[in-house]
Amino acid sequence: MQNGIFRVVISGFLLFGCSDGSGLFQRQKTPDTQPVLVAEAGPDVMRPKPRPTGDTAIGTGEKPVPVARPEQDLGETVVSLGLLDRGGLWLRTPLVKSEVKGRVVYEQTGTAANVLLLPLQGESSAGSQLSLAAMQVLGIPLVELAKVRVFVR
Repeated sequence: MQNGIFRVVISGFLLFGCSDGSGLFQRQKTPDTQPVLVAEAGPDVMRPKPRPTGDTAIGTGEKPVPVARPEQDLGETVVSLGLLDRGGLWLRTPLVKSEVKGRVVYEQTGTAANVLLLPLQGESSAGSQLSLAAMQVLGIPLVELAKVRVFVR
């Protein structure tokens, strides 16, 4: 067995000795730059349209116009913290007779919240109950009676 290993090692030295050994452990050099092929696109090649820049509407060159939501102003009401029996953003108010989507604006700060308007028994001049989450969104202190404007969509 040792005789076989000795023969392999000697054969390697003999083969190595037949050459000058340069480049034995070096990688083959490749050119630094690869040729770049450039093809001219003809008129039948589809190209993407350039995107508009700035604050212009797509393809029109004009500024976008905000779309007004049709809302009906139901008036003002005084709100207090409502019962904690229901989660989410809601307002129980005598200003509506059925459950409907709406918006409440706290005019003291100008903040607004989209809420679910729920009917509440009583005179239309009576106060309303606002959910805890809606009071937090509007920034109304929990112990305060606040005046809000109610809109229905």
